[in-house]
Amino acid sequence: MDYTPDQLIITEEMPINSEQPAMPESEQPKVTPPKDEEKIAIPECPSRQDQAVGDYRNSKRIERVVSHKLSSDKTECITLYESVSFRETFIGTPEVLVSTAAIGLVAGGSAALVPVIQGIAKSGIKQISKRFNKKTKDKK
Repeated sequence: MDYTPDQLIITEEMPINSEQPAMPESEQPKVTPPKDEEKIAIPECPSRQDQAVGDYRNSKRIERVVSHKLSSDKTECITLYESVSFRETFIGTPEVLVSTAAIGLVAGGSAALVPVIQGIAKSGIKQISKRFNKKTKDKK
């Protein structure tokens, strides 16, 4: 038998099938919904309720806020304090002490200078009135 595909003659007609083959059916895979994972909320540090850096812990002024940090489990903001010296507790910082002294000197000095300023003002008014009186006499 000699097989050459180019010279092959098909004597039988192929049946014409116009129907679409049915789609194979498959089962839907079972999808498990994702577990509700607990989202860990990291708090704002420092929050609005925390004291600002540099503020005193209370009215006794024994401790001052230095900084804030998150706890090891990151659920809480921890405020860190430092001790305040005895002098600063009762007198205050050097800046406050200098500004208070300057205000006191200006206030006390101005009270002492009132008689001097009054004397200068009186003599100035007398000189102005003398010049004004001379001009009015010269015009007459």
